[in-house]
Amino acid sequence: MNNKLTILIILIITFVSCRKVLDIELPSKEGKIVINSFFNNNEQLTINISKSLHILDNIESKLLNDAEVIVYENNIYKEQLTNTSNGNYIASFIPSKDKIYRVNVSYPDLKDAYSENIIPNPINIISVDTLTVYSSNSNGMNGEGNGSTNQYQLKIKFKDPDQIKNYYSFKIYLKNQINYFKNILNNDYYPLYFYSNDIVIESWQNNETAYFSDDFINGKEYELIINLDKYNFPNTDNEVIVELNSVSKDYFLYCKSYNLYQSVNGNPFSEPVQVYNNIENGYGIFAGYSSDTLVLNLKGEIYYYVE
Repeated sequence: MNNKLTILIILIITFVSCRKVLDIELPSKEGKIVINSFFNNNEQLTINISKSLHILDNIESKLLNDAEVIVYENNIYKEQLTNTSNGNYIASFIPSKDKIYRVNVSYPDLKDAYSENIIPNPINIISVDTLTVYSSNSNGMNGEGNGSTNQYQLKIKFKDPDQIKNYYSFKIYLKNQINYFKNILNNDYYPLYFYSNDIVIESWQNNETAYFSDDFINGKEYELIINLDKYNFPNTDNEVIVELNSVSKDYFLYCKSYNLYQSVNGNPFSEPVQVYNNIENGYGIFAGYSSDTLVLNLKGEIYYYVE
């Protein structure tokens, strides 16, 4: 037999024997109900309802404006929510702390979906100490990078309750009161980037929100340390809101997994990440949180207006 023909036959046998059949479960063509809601004890309960679509569809979901959305409080019927638009359903009531809320969603030709969660008790901010520090690592994510600037260092003190597992998120907001020749543009609040190497922080979202549990601080008084670049503050006096959120376990697991998914999305060498889901017969997240805030007044380093 010709040597070239022999080699070709061997290669064909090798490739055929290496074939492996992969069973991939594709989403149902009918789709599932998607429920999304982060709710607290300061605002009316709002839930967004949509429908997941097949992997071959050219959009990810379809908003549902004619679903039946019923909420129970401690297993007692509370209210059928009213649709406004864009899949949003709003209750007439504000949820309460430490009560179990259950949402049931029905839609023709789809399986009923449901979930339940609570609003945990808020964890109070005891104090915030402010220092001015000089940093050479201010331009990167979470304190990493090049450059140098003056920064505010905030030490946020709080007491973690013992005998209970606690989960947290942390944000900081600046009142956008920029004054050009004494003309106030607006009074909205927007989140600020901040940096931290604090050992308790487990996950980040866009350097605007930090997530952590009480694994290292259970039952202890603790100071969370963060840094803010001073050039973020455009006025002589700047109103800043420090926000410490006490979040449910489902809230924490969803955000932590979603942040990890975002960090590896598009990287072909990364392990796939499954985003946490607490919706039975569907997808999404239904989770509660409570907040404690403290207002600071910080002086700016660069001023963009003329007195």
